[in-house]
Amino acid sequence: MKAKYIITVVLILAGMVFYSCKDNDDDGTQPLAEETPLALGQNMTYSFVEDEDTVVKMVDEVVNLGVSGFPVIFLVHKETPILLEGYDDIFFPLYRERLVEFMQPWAEEFNLPYMTDLEKAIALKDFRSFFVYHDIDPGLLVELILGNGRDLKSVVHMINEASTNRNKAGCTIPAPNDLLYRLYYDSISPEDLLATYKPVPQLKQTFCIIMMIWNVAVTYTRWVNFIADNQAIDNVEVNEACFVSEGDSVASHYSGGIPFRSKDYALSYDVGKWEAKVTYHLIGSYADTHPTIPGYYVASFNTEPTRAEVHGPGFIIDAKTEYSPPVNIGSFEVPVATYDGQVKTTYGDCCCCRKISYLNFTLNSQTGYTEVHFSKGK
Repeated sequence: MKAKYIITVVLILAGMVFYSCKDNDDDGTQPLAEETPLALGQNMTYSFVEDEDTVVKMVDEVVNLGVSGFPVIFLVHKETPILLEGYDDIFFPLYRERLVEFMQPWAEEFNLPYMTDLEKAIALKDFRSFFVYHDIDPGLLVELILGNGRDLKSVVHMINEASTNRNKAGCTIPAPNDLLYRLYYDSISPEDLLATYKPVPQLKQTFCIIMMIWNVAVTYTRWVNFIADNQAIDNVEVNEACFVSEGDSVASHYSGGIPFRSKDYALSYDVGKWEAKVTYHLIGSYADTHPTIPGYYVASFNTEPTRAEVHGPGFIIDAKTEYSPPVNIGSFEVPVATYDGQVKTTYGDCCCCRKISYLNFTLNSQTGYTEVHFSKGK
C-alpha cells in the first residue's frame, strides 16, 4: 500500500494525477479546475433545514494550501452562523488547523517526506487525491483519526477494501464513507466492521425486509435511491420498502395502519450562482396488521423528494435511504419490530468540494417514526 502512494507522488510531480482536481497555476481569479467552478477566496454556504427552521448553517472557504507553482486547493471551514444543540454531526467541516495536524501522521503512514513547504504541499495533494478517488468526506476522516483516536493504517485499509470489493456481484460492503460514519458512532474496529458484510443474492430495487417471527429472521441491509442522476425518483414502486412477516411477504395483505409523514428536510449547497439543493420527507404507515398473523408491521415506507435542483458545471445531487435489519422488541406471540435507518445525501461539485450528510432515524412498527438527533449522546 505504501508503494502505491509513493507512485502517486511521482505522478503528482509529473502533473499526471488522474483522479484529483486539476488546479490552474494562476492567482485564483479564474476557476481553479476544469471540473469545478470555484475560485480562491470564494465562500460556500451549506445548511440543513427542518420544515422552516434552519438548524445548521456553515460557511467554508476555498484556499490554496500549496506553494508557488504547485497549488493545492482545499475547502476549509470558515465560520458557523447557526448550530442548534443536538445537530453537531450533520456536517463534518474540515478545519484548517486539524488538517495541518492530521497531515503529519498521513505523511508518516505513506513514507512521504514532510520537511519543506513543497514536500508538505505534495503530501496534501496526495491526501486530497485519496479522498476524491474514494468519495469520502475529508472532515469525517480527519475527525476519526484525531478526535476518535482511530488507527490510520486500519482505517485506510478498510477504505481500500470497500472500494475494491463493493461493486462485486453479491457483495454487501457499503461505500467507504458509510463505513467511516459507522466507525464514528460505534466502538467496532475497522477489521470487525468489514467482517460483518457477507455476499448475498442480487435483489430488485423494490423490496421487503422480513421481520423476526417464530424465531426465524430473513433480513438484510440495503440502500435505496430516491435521487439519482440529479433527478427525483418519485415512482413509489421503485424506492418503496416494507417490513412484514416471513409468513406472508406480500405487503398488500397488511392493512389498518396509521399513516405518518416526517418533517421536510432540506439541504443546501450555495456558491453564488451555483447551487445544489434537495428537499425530502419520509412517509408511510405503521401498526399495520395481518388477518391471520399476529404482530405489528410496516406495509409501506418511502422517502419522497419534493425538490432536487442543481445549477453549476459538474454539480451533483445523489440521495438514498438505508434500512437496517429489524429487531423484535415485542413478544414471541406478538412481534413488534424496530429498525434503524439513515438517509445519505451527497451534493455539491464534482469532486473536491462536495458534501456528504446523513439523517438518522428509527422506525417502530407499533409506534412509528422517530428522528434521531445528530450528535453523540443526544
